[in-house]
Amino acid sequence: MICLRFSQPIRKLLGLSSAEQALLVQVFGLLVVVRAALWLIKFKKLQSLLSRVEVRGSRKLNSRAVPAERVARFVAAASRYVPRASCLTQALVANTLLRRAGHDAVLRVGISRQAGTDLRAHAWVECAGKVVIGRIKDFEDFQPLPPLQMASVGV
Repeated sequence: MICLRFSQPIRKLLGLSSAEQALLVQVFGLLVVVRAALWLIKFKKLQSLLSRVEVRGSRKLNSRAVPAERVARFVAAASRYVPRASCLTQALVANTLLRRAGHDAVLRVGISRQAGTDLRAHAWVECAGKVVIGRIKDFEDFQPLPPLQMASVGV
């Protein structure tokens, strides 16, 4: 039974090009690191670390080589295998990898409060004015806060 559960994802993984496999490995690794970091360190420190990851890789990639939709699709797929990979975790990873690839990605957070309910928050990433990761069923109920700026890093 367990073998059947993992056989389809493994077949899909083996069907990817080597560049796509490398991207998926990056996505998965960064998801694990960001998820753990959100538990262990302050958000400002995490922003600074992610900015370094973004800057370090930006010389190697360009936005044509890595389409935004592919990054978002890989983040969404890999997040199913990372426990508690929240919308914030996914948005931070997608934003970092998209900016690293040369896309003009913007990390957004919105809040929603409907009568009789608790305050809710949601994170997503916009690229070229379009939501690439983080769209949910009641997305329109969330009022966006000013875009989150990643901490600047001296290079």
